[in-house]
Amino acid sequence: MLDGIYVRALHHELSRWKGARVQKVQQVDPFTFQWHLRHPEKGKGFLIVKGGPRGLLYLAPTGEAPMEEETLFWQLLRRHLTDGRFLGARQEELERCLYLRFAGKDELEEEALFTLAVELFSRPARLILLTEDERIVDALPRTAPDDEKRPLSPGLSFSPPPPPSGDPAAWRSTGEAMEKILQDLPSLPLEKALPRAFPGLGPLLAKEVLQKVGLCPQALPEDLSPSQREALGRSLEDLFHRVGQGLWEPTLLLPGGAFAAFSLTPHPGERAVAFSSPSELLFFLERERVRREAREKALSTRMAWVKKELKRAKNTLQKREEELAEAQGEDRFRLYGELLLAHLQEVPKGAEEVILPDWEGTPQAIPLDPSLTPAENAETYFERYKKARRRKEEGTFWLQRAQREVEVLGEALLELENLQEEDLELEELEEVLSAWDMRYGFPQTEGKPKTKPKEGEPSGPRKLEGPDGWTFFVGKNQTQNHWLTFSFARPDDWWFHVRSQPGSHVIARPPAGWPKEAPPPPHVAKEAALLAARHSAARHSHDVPVDYTRKRYVRPQKGAPGQVFYQNEKTLFVSPGEDP
Repeated sequence: MLDGIYVRALHHELSRWKGARVQKVQQVDPFTFQWHLRHPEKGKGFLIVKGGPRGLLYLAPTGEAPMEEETLFWQLLRRHLTDGRFLGARQEELERCLYLRFAGKDELEEEALFTLAVELFSRPARLILLTEDERIVDALPRTAPDDEKRPLSPGLSFSPPPPPSGDPAAWRSTGEAMEKILQDLPSLPLEKALPRAFPGLGPLLAKEVLQKVGLCPQALPEDLSPSQREALGRSLEDLFHRVGQGLWEPTLLLPGGAFAAFSLTPHPGERAVAFSSPSELLFFLERERVRREAREKALSTRMAWVKKELKRAKNTLQKREEELAEAQGEDRFRLYGELLLAHLQEVPKGAEEVILPDWEGTPQAIPLDPSLTPAENAETYFERYKKARRRKEEGTFWLQRAQREVEVLGEALLELENLQEEDLELEELEEVLSAWDMRYGFPQTEGKPKTKPKEGEPSGPRKLEGPDGWTFFVGKNQTQNHWLTFSFARPDDWWFHVRSQPGSHVIARPPAGWPKEAPPPPHVAKEAALLAARHSAARHSHDVPVDYTRKRYVRPQKGAPGQVFYQNEKTLFVSPGEDP
């Protein structure tokens, strides 16, 4: 979230672009607009303004492709501001609102001044285009003319937003401000009291100020000693001085994504990344957000498809199993036919049933069609036997096919789950998913041709350093499993795989000098088995059986890559959630 101090940093940065010519105004998505600017000294740049649920404003080195469908607000911006001039920005005190001023043209093509109010404090963030006399041209989003709080509709006079809490004078007299906090907010934690008393100060910077003077963010104002209040006041004065001087140090904390206009102290597990300008930080964050959302969309779309296909395949498998079970009695029909032929003279004509001894003397009750002769009944049973045998043969074929489809889709799902855990760049992920699409037949979006994956050796397996000099290699998909086991692994490496479940092949390579016939130590074998279990369909199970053997005892099956035969195996039972 942008606090008022960060908006002031953006205001300072925008002031350097004063006088830039507006070459184009484009709309990128329902709430995002970009201005193509050309400055006589700074050259070309893009001003990005986002309304809606993600209110942002920053300068960017590159733009994005515009929307195809034109909106009314876009038409108005383009009509009035294209070929105009950017005259700078204005910020009232440290409010989270910027007023961007432009020289453009009115409806009669006469020169006119316009202001775009970018209200970053509201949710959704609002963009309001104003004339020189502060009449509303349009707002995104609008509010009704009779809105009790604040009407924002074309033709109405613009009413500024209510000022934020706190007194702007607090920054110029921190001692008095601290006394006011003690009087008005004695029992409110300092991390919440400071932003309420000092306009523009966000929660993150408030915590940073408190930590720098050794105060707990949860401490109460009434518990501070006079010396602590004095130290806190000096720290706030120093912060306000840096704001006034424009001594910005835009800092981003990763992996969380928190940011501020000044340096931040990272917590354990975090790292602080400094940027040269506030816009550079926001551009980086937005680019990463777009990549993350594209990554999530690409994976979730395929995940939904493969789960749907897997459900269908499992239903088909159940149906095939039931059909095959019904066809299992074909030998009974042949026996009935043979018994009837052997005892033709003993079968009464027109009978509905006859009891005859089988070859072991056991009585068999045989249903009959009374309209047929004994010989014709026998022939009927032989025909039923032939049909049942064909059904059984066909049923076995279709059952095996359904079983294989369930296995393949299970492997496809596992590969996607593994990809969710990997931190691949978007370009690399797209290449991997392109190969996945072709391997598993993922339907492409209409009008979008399938991208043929790059030829050549598959991307490398995941490499992990194990204990005692051992090295582990983990396959990421079925094609890579095949390459890892049969092109990369050495005969005396050890091969690990979850039994009877889709999963990654894991190769454990011993250190140099390891005796050829010696198995891996128990703790090494357990760590490799845990890797195999965590990269399998059994990742959420307990006591998962993991088979392991020398790579020399693993042979490929015909058909899909990654399918193997193996022998001389041992088995470890591990729970993926436990430590090695």
